[in-house]
Amino acid sequence: SCKKDKNEGSVPPPAITERIKEFKTGDEFVRFDYSAGGDVDKVIIKTDANTGGATLTYAVTYGAGKKIASLETPGEKIVPVYENNSIARADIFQDNERVGYTAYQYENGAIKRATIYFGEENDFNPFLEFNFTHNAAGNVTETIAMMTNGEPGQMVRSGHTTYQYDQKTNPLYAH
Repeated sequence: SCKKDKNEGSVPPPAITERIKEFKTGDEFVRFDYSAGGDVDKVIIKTDANTGGATLTYAVTYGAGKKIASLETPGEKIVPVYENNSIARADIFQDNERVGYTAYQYENGAIKRATIYFGEENDFNPFLEFNFTHNAAGNVTETIAMMTNGEPGQMVRSGHTTYQYDQKTNPLYAH
């Protein structure tokens, strides 16, 4: 009988079981700890803009459908609000008082803008904003950062990041 040789080029790539452990720029970072079931159970963050350079550890709790219900650190709690199965807003509480929120906007199913507001009661002003541009494949090609200029409701461009993609196979994919 005949035996057909395997065509190694048609073998699908292995399933990805690795997870992001850390995203770091200089001495700023976001780290993720995972439970045995593979869910994020802690987020450790240090950024000048968000934490004033301090390192904060958030415990992650989940609700129905394995959606994040909250991120908590002593004295602070972030509670996501979902609309149509997407996060629309994340309310920020300090000592059980709402002090801010992040509003998310989408275009064609992709994140278009994330704006962070701070204030008190119902008087919140934009503090920091990220505007995203995507290519036809849905990849982010540019992120523009906007920051408050000290005038309520006014934002000025503070920087940007551009991203490039090619068709080459990532040499670290198998690892």
